[in-house]
Amino acid sequence: MSSLHLELKDDDPWFIEVKIFKILRDYLQDPAASPAVAAQALDRLFPANRSDEDQPTDEPREDPGSFLWHFWGVVHNVAQQIPYTAPEQDRLAELIKALKGLSSQTKTVYLASWDHTFDLWGDLPLLGPTFREMYDCMVSLNDKQEREHWQSLNAYAARLTRDESANLILFAKYSIEGMVEEVLELRLVDDGPRSILESRMVVAAEWVIQCGERLVAKEDEGLSIESWQRCKERFSSLLDNASMSPQTRERVQKAKQVMEALRLR
Repeated sequence: MSSLHLELKDDDPWFIEVKIFKILRDYLQDPAASPAVAAQALDRLFPANRSDEDQPTDEPREDPGSFLWHFWGVVHNVAQQIPYTAPEQDRLAELIKALKGLSSQTKTVYLASWDHTFDLWGDLPLLGPTFREMYDCMVSLNDKQEREHWQSLNAYAARLTRDESANLILFAKYSIEGMVEEVLELRLVDDGPRSILESRMVVAAEWVIQCGERLVAKEDEGLSIESWQRCKERFSSLLDNASMSPQTRERVQKAKQVMEALRLR
């Protein structure tokens, strides 16, 4: 069993959120658990697919949009608790990929707020908007735990983008350009070992490692040549900084190697 500790982090969770969380937790804590089986279990919680046994008699079934908003909220919350280099990050990405490829009893879902009909899992509806909402809450990065969550959330997004489960490449641009623009100084903001700049380096490196080819494939989607070169230069400069943690140094070195191996468009 994995030593990964996960929490729902809700004092009064909805019963469906509890069920979603338990499926994710049990899957991630058991390295032998099948992503396909876990995806099927999650699919059975969708209101139209849910058995009467899983539905309280005194509570009506929610609309699809409400379910999906809460569903992705739980998934993203779990993702940000997984350390960015932990194998469970890839395990979670495998589960989302399995869910995207799942043939559900409910093929499509109409979301009135968007006035659009989506493939239930093929389009992974509301993954993007819910991710954006959580991402935008992390604005200062002054808190050590918030920085760790931000690193983990980006590691998760990078893997979903790498696997083509979702297109979150915009957040790669935000992260890399933010790191490039940060002052070249490791400024400690609390008693923890990681600074805001070092956290930005970790996230930029993770996007390059996971999605380097995607970032240089098309300028309208990825990074400009100028931003790519500046990122590479910044990585080279920061590798000489003695105050950087060994783990960050290892990830930045790996990202730099990826950049050197890729040919610019």
